[in-house]
Amino acid sequence: MDINEFKRKYSNESDTKAVMEWAFEKIAAAPETYSFWLAEYNQPDLLTGPAWMQNNLVEGYFRNIEGLKKNCFASALVLTNDEGAQRISMVWLVPTQTVPKEFTSDDIAGSKIGDGFNLTQLKPAESEEDKTTIINYMIWNEDKGAFGGYTYASGKIFK
Repeated sequence: MDINEFKRKYSNESDTKAVMEWAFEKIAAAPETYSFWLAEYNQPDLLTGPAWMQNNLVEGYFRNIEGLKKNCFASALVLTNDEGAQRISMVWLVPTQTVPKEFTSDDIAGSKIGDGFNLTQLKPAESEEDKTTIINYMIWNEDKGAFGGYTYASGKIFK
């Protein structure tokens, strides 16, 4: 699978869940080529104010890591719960099985993913829970599902 092929399908197809099933099949055929990563913002206590403010934070973060667009894709969500707590969480599709060096690079001004986010590799071929997590993050614009006691407030795609 070519990341640009995935980006085109994700952007142009109306059934995102079907696109994700297609991507899982392509990745399963060559598992060494791509991996998924869950990135959870590690300072949720700093997320105060309306969700649009957190969305602006995500937009600024994405501007700082513009160079990753060539090879990576992400779906970032601002999530809220009934008590008003918020969190920023992303699912990344990257062209490697290890944490990409760009995630911890000093070259990305003030935006090292590894510094601001806890990273967990998701393995959809091995875990239905991981597969469901990835799908939920990718279809947020079609289905506003629940995310571990939190619900969707806003989202951004990095492509």
